[in-house]
Amino acid sequence: MNSRRKISIYVAVMTVICVMFFSDVTFADRFHESGEDCEDCVKNHLDESCWRRDGAFMTYDREGFYSMNGVDVSKWNGDIDWFALRNQGIQFAIIRVGYRGYENGEIMLDDRFYEYMDGAEAAGLETGVYFYSAAIDEEEAEEEALFVINKLAGYRVSLPVYFDTESSGSTAARTAVMATGSYTINARAFCETIEAQGYRAGVYASKNWYRNVLDINSLKDYDIWYAAYGDTPGTDVCFDMWQYTEKGELYGSSGYLDMNVRIIRESGYDRQYEEVYYPEEFCDPEY
Repeated sequence: MNSRRKISIYVAVMTVICVMFFSDVTFADRFHESGEDCEDCVKNHLDESCWRRDGAFMTYDREGFYSMNGVDVSKWNGDIDWFALRNQGIQFAIIRVGYRGYENGEIMLDDRFYEYMDGAEAAGLETGVYFYSAAIDEEEAEEEALFVINKLAGYRVSLPVYFDTESSGSTAARTAVMATGSYTINARAFCETIEAQGYRAGVYASKNWYRNVLDINSLKDYDIWYAAYGDTPGTDVCFDMWQYTEKGELYGSSGYLDMNVRIIRESGYDRQYEEVYYPEEFCDPEY
């Protein structure tokens, strides 16, 4: 190998190292060797051995707590019998309001938003909503939030309004060229706009997205909806709701359902909306 090639390889390796440690590509990668999702994040203190599968549901079996089970849905779920879901134990629904096109940037209403909201409310379920974002800057994130707020008029939304941020998986997406740090900035802009109108705001993301893209410490003032499929959450980061499968099966839905669980304290009050209380056993006191 000639000297020029050796120098080229050295420069390439050093470039990768510099990106890992000094750019905003990810704040969490530097901590993965510790076995924790994030060394300096606010921690939960859940006992992983307390998780139980109860039929279609996951429950947290620990004295002083009970589990609140729900689904999240979009037009892709088709026809839903909300009373059938309620009768099987579903207590809440998180319903997609809309989305922004990854390529054209157009904001669109979910075709079944109003139908699902009306059905879930008629069945007596608690409701929250989410927006599937493709915002490329703060202004677009605020625009998405205002779109959601407009569509919520007349509905009783007792659970948070979530900013859903994910990878498009396409190099043609408008978001493909975004700096990683922009995703957290956009999430905060969305949440701040939502809460300015009196709603509780939150952020949905996968385990990988929270570890490698979002700065979760910058989002700790908001409800954290965490997606990781399996029999335990598998994280030490503090979260508020866990999406544990995308293949839930219940009567009343012809296809698979995304299933979620919130953990409820039997006594106490909530830092969010007077139902769910996270004591020091859950998260660090500074949370």
